[in-house]
Amino acid sequence: MNTLITICARGGSKGLPGKNYKKLNGKPLVTYSGEQAVQLADRLGADIAVSTDSDIIKNCISYLGQIDLEYVRPDDLSGSSVSKVLTIKALKEWKEKKENKEYDVVIDLDVVAPLRTIDELVDCFNKLNSNAEALNIFSVSEAKKNPYFNMIEMNGDFGHIPCGGGKVISRQTAPEVYELNGSFYMYRKSFFDQGLTTPYAEKTMVYKVDHHCFDIDDPIDFDWLEFLMKRGELKGILE
Repeated sequence: MNTLITICARGGSKGLPGKNYKKLNGKPLVTYSGEQAVQLADRLGADIAVSTDSDIIKNCISYLGQIDLEYVRPDDLSGSSVSKVLTIKALKEWKEKKENKEYDVVIDLDVVAPLRTIDELVDCFNKLNSNAEALNIFSVSEAKKNPYFNMIEMNGDFGHIPCGGGKVISRQTAPEVYELNGSFYMYRKSFFDQGLTTPYAEKTMVYKVDHHCFDIDDPIDFDWLEFLMKRGELKGILE
């Protein structure tokens, strides 16, 4: 099975300028995903490629050696509103042309949500491959707020429970729901063949991560994650 591991990281960021190469506990943020990609590639016999518009980001992980840094993300895929799926697809197609082969599975490691283990990634990969109908799979966490009980959607001046019509009377009896934590995504070739632009397909699987996954959007997220790392709270999750 041909497998490609992708890392997509823009040089710009509105919420936290330069966050993808900002040093987290002494090491550029993108480096954590780069090191994880190399470990995972060794386990799966996979290739690794990066999509970025930043030489700084490339320099942060060039020492790892196994990562293809030749691709340059085009301007039309470098904006903050561009679909991540389209960015991954473009990198996949470029790498396939370069290597003269097709990839059966693409694994994307999100730079801003690095709290994951290699064992989780391998287990998720095996889960996807155990279901022939599945198009893709992505990591989720238990939702902090349940839309059946304690989330409100506005309709003009009035708010209402968005799911279940307000019939759920307690948090304990609400259906189990998960939130997309953004840490990792895995796609079969057939997913890209359907022309989808979001990770949500008709036959999407989810992989529940029991520990907390940070999705770094602003300075507070960054500082809080670094604080936990320095306290040794994330040992075994992010080394």
